[in-house]
Amino acid sequence: MDFSLPSNSKKLLLLEILAMVLVVMLAATVRYPYLENNPGWYTDEGTLIDIAQHLNKCKTADFQISVAYEGIKTTHFPPNMPTERFAYDTRLNQAKYVVIDPVWENFCITSIPEVEEMADMIISTRQMVFKIGDIQIYQNPYIQ
Repeated sequence: MDFSLPSNSKKLLLLEILAMVLVVMLAATVRYPYLENNPGWYTDEGTLIDIAQHLNKCKTADFQISVAYEGIKTTHFPPNMPTERFAYDTRLNQAKYVVIDPVWENFCITSIPEVEEMADMIISTRQMVFKIGDIQIYQNPYIQ
């Protein structure tokens, strides 16, 4: 059996290797001047990896999906959606943590009236456990 690559494939492989080397050289050129002040990973790279690992292990839901799970019509869901259509229970009382951010406040609260009720309930009954800038995280006291 002949395992050699056709000449076109060899050229493409060489071009691919050359492109990869150029990308690595460009990345090193851009990264090198910052090594003295920031010798480790950029914080956003580490943060994104950490977030991805946590999201892989948890169940997340948008507030609109939580409202739709209750059978209420939303901007993007019809009324009385069967709960079998959802992968898991997305009701607000099932959430250990709730994140409120500007997008949530500026879009969801103004376009979905039930979300405004959720916001009032969250702020009045749950403890804020973290805040940075306009982002607030509240914990459900009934789920440990």
